[in-house]
Amino acid sequence: MSKSIAIFGGSGFLGRKICEVGIGLGYQVTSFSRSGKPPSINEAWVDKVEWVHGDIFKPESYKEKLKGKSAVVHSIGLILENQGYKKSMNSNFNFLSDLQNLASSLKGPNPMKKDRLNTYEAIQRDSAVILADAYLEQQKEDPTFVYISADQKIPIIPEGYINTKREAEFELSCKKDLRSIFMRPGVLYNESDPPLNNRRIFTQFVGLGYDIKNTLLGNNIDFINQLVRPPCSTEQVATKIFAKIEDKNASGVVLLDEIRK
Repeated sequence: MSKSIAIFGGSGFLGRKICEVGIGLGYQVTSFSRSGKPPSINEAWVDKVEWVHGDIFKPESYKEKLKGKSAVVHSIGLILENQGYKKSMNSNFNFLSDLQNLASSLKGPNPMKKDRLNTYEAIQRDSAVILADAYLEQQKEDPTFVYISADQKIPIIPEGYINTKREAEFELSCKKDLRSIFMRPGVLYNESDPPLNNRRIFTQFVGLGYDIKNTLLGNNIDFINQLVRPPCSTEQVATKIFAKIEDKNASGVVLLDEIRK
């Protein structure tokens, strides 16, 4: 089988890095999204990816293109069902505006405007199961499915965020003949982000807290170890994904500590 991979969410924050690393490793990379358009960035690897239209909830729009893929990656998720947080996280630092945006996001989506396909259940669980079934229908030889899960619940984020990821892991693990790999990264940052990018500032704060915890307490208190977790880079996650894909004996959960090695 050729080194070819399909990525759903390839134009997203982590998905872009998965595409970039895959191209660097010699993979034929196909990214599926509803727009079918590449991200607006001026980097050489972008032109080497096949950007294709596909609605993950409508397998007929993409399933034929899954045949022959050595792996499929599900890199679609929601931190909050109100997606206003995305604009804030990817912008440059503006303290008052960012607090207002975060507070608005935590209120959740307007019930009158809430789309049943824009929920934790739909995006993080149901879409993964739909995609896995479509892949299994098309690819009979060593199908490998990578699901981007999470290390643990993020403070102040609704329980539905982590619950639906764990439910997806369970559903996928029950798929006969599917080699499932569950990546559990922590808070993510991109090493090339500008210093005043909100996401970079936040992850630096998280990393500082983790370093202070290690200096003062080490790893001796389990409760604190679970509460204070280190960030990891998109590069670390993407590199580990391809290492696991190429290790035919690898399957199951890949914990944060392993991702960061």
